[in-house]
Amino acid sequence: MPHRLVWHSVPILPFDDADASRTFYQGVGFEIFHEEADYMMMRMDSVELHLARAGHFWVEETTSAYFRAPDVDRLFSTIEVEPPHLVSGPQDRTWRMREFHSKDPFGNVLRFGQPSTE
Repeated sequence: MPHRLVWHSVPILPFDDADASRTFYQGVGFEIFHEEADYMMMRMDSVELHLARAGHFWVEETTSAYFRAPDVDRLFSTIEVEPPHLVSGPQDRTWRMREFHSKDPFGNVLRFGQPSTE
């Protein structure tokens, strides 16, 4: 089996009301494992889902997907994306992930990340 560049994807959906979203997603079986004022991470079995407060991010996103990868720097070196579709190169984020972001021609944001070593 060849070395995988991406492990799995994580949809990121917008929300306006944290309490209503929390109640709904816990009601359908998701467990929240990280929460900030504008962001929630949850899982059910091996499925992960994130919610982001609508308008929270500095990119004009309406929909996005998160892809877990074993080595984002290696993955970044293989992609052929340039501005305006490249939003940011690999960076250690405050939420303990190393990520880079790109945007497709329709504004959908693709985020690639791995746990940071910091």
